[in-house]
Amino acid sequence: MHASLRVTSDGQHREVKSGNNTHNHPVTHELYMHLPHQRKMSDETKKTASKLMEIKVNKKILQQELTLQTGKVILLRDLTHLSSLAKNDKTRNNLEQTVTILQDKYGATVEVVTDEKKTVQGLKLFFQDKFMQMSYQAYPEILFIDATYKLLELRLPVYIIACEDSAGRTEVVAVYLLVTEDKTSLKCMLESFKKHNHSWESTRVFTSDKDIKERDAIIECFPHVALLICLFQAMRSFRREITVDKLGITPGQRLFSLELVHKMAYAKSARDYDQLHEQLVANCPKNVINYFDTNWHPIRAQWTMGMKFSTGCFMNTTNNRLESFNSKLKSVIDRYSSLENLLENNFIILTALRTERDHTAAIQVQKVTICSQPEDSPVFKYRSQLTSYAANFVVEQISLASNVSNRRSR
Repeated sequence: MHASLRVTSDGQHREVKSGNNTHNHPVTHELYMHLPHQRKMSDETKKTASKLMEIKVNKKILQQELTLQTGKVILLRDLTHLSSLAKNDKTRNNLEQTVTILQDKYGATVEVVTDEKKTVQGLKLFFQDKFMQMSYQAYPEILFIDATYKLLELRLPVYIIACEDSAGRTEVVAVYLLVTEDKTSLKCMLESFKKHNHSWESTRVFTSDKDIKERDAIIECFPHVALLICLFQAMRSFRREITVDKLGITPGQRLFSLELVHKMAYAKSARDYDQLHEQLVANCPKNVINYFDTNWHPIRAQWTMGMKFSTGCFMNTTNNRLESFNSKLKSVIDRYSSLENLLENNFIILTALRTERDHTAAIQVQKVTICSQPEDSPVFKYRSQLTSYAANFVVEQISLASNVSNRRSR
């Protein structure tokens, strides 16, 4: 269809000169519904769709549901566009708003250190809610620290500090974000942790990876603790560093060296370790010996299994607890999310874990474990005082002690 217009003789109006209202294409209801102004969603529908997109509803299922509710043609690209608009929100990664959310919504203790311009580029953000503080106050003996990456579009690493409770579960006790992973920044955040947690002097063990900056900061802030290295990360470092290319050794020499180092990591005592170290010095290439003696031998008490247990680490040899928590975070937080989205979803995970923890504790209180031992027996006394998790370890040792016999030397 088309229409031709012209100006009237007085020059004040326009009039139709000729017209044709015959369409040059089929005219059907189905085609009409695909026109842009017909596909446009109402503000209420957009709000509902955006909210569902935030919780990662399947787009195709959402498309079908919205189509049934509104009777409109909803395209997948329309939903993608709504998601993009949310990411480009002007309030995204707003530091002041983030602090307000933490304090008002979650009642968290927050400490922020920024550069002179107060921009995110100089950010050091520490936060801890009351449940984190209570957990650390109750179980301060051992702490685990690790960083996870690719959660924030600002490219900030997210550091998690956790402890172990009396039931063997992991309790997150602090979270902090850093722009620069240098010793000064790490030390600043650890000092913030100490300032808000007076139980820090009761911490006996700190488990981390072998990052020098991180370890140095921990040693300076917690000089009285035993610093341990995650065994899994130690073994991974051995595999990465003891290689044919880096040390100029043969594949056979590499395999032999790694097997020997593996045995040293699981040595049950300092004596066993020393014997294995003598074999390494006698049989391994010089480059391997130099690398090992420079980087690992001086700190053998921090990564060797048998020596770790004497520190009171509650039989923890790895940072798998935090690896597990980090994987849970990544299951609900998209890569490169906003600061606000990270915090919201972080507390979603924490709330879910705390609910499961409280339920398990409630069941344990409601269902008293029946002990077949006499009331005056050590087993009965331990089970009446300890959690089931802790008591099982003690009872196991008691049963093993019955198999030990003392023989007098002749």
